[in-house]
Amino acid sequence: SSPEVAAQGHSYLSIVSAALPAMLITLAATGALRGELDLRTPLVVTVVANVANIALNYGFVYGLGWGISGSALGTTLASWTGSAWLCGVVIARARRAGAGSARGPARRRAARGPRGRSRAPAPVGPSGRGRA
Repeated sequence: SSPEVAAQGHSYLSIVSAALPAMLITLAATGALRGELDLRTPLVVTVVANVANIALNYGFVYGLGWGISGSALGTTLASWTGSAWLCGVVIARARRAGAGSARGPARRRAARGPRGRSRAPAPVGPSGRGRA
């Protein structure tokens, strides 16, 4: 391998390494959506992100003349865009289901005791015991 190729490889990897967290987030979000039996959304996001990757790479490499660094930047931007899109879908669905909300269905069930009764404490009398 020539020093020029090694320098270009180093340039590409140093830029595209910023996309590694996005790829991990994408895998996690895809897993969450698969758990909901939604296979179409991750497919659509992946196809759109890859088409964006092609367009960005072409524009950065040939349009702006950035070479291998432009290719790495296009890949990084496309990865983060797809990751943000999938995260937005997962967060929106979680909110719709009541996750993270004091009014969500899980919290309402938890606030009720066994058999749907409220967990409110029993009134206490002046002696500190029993009912008033």
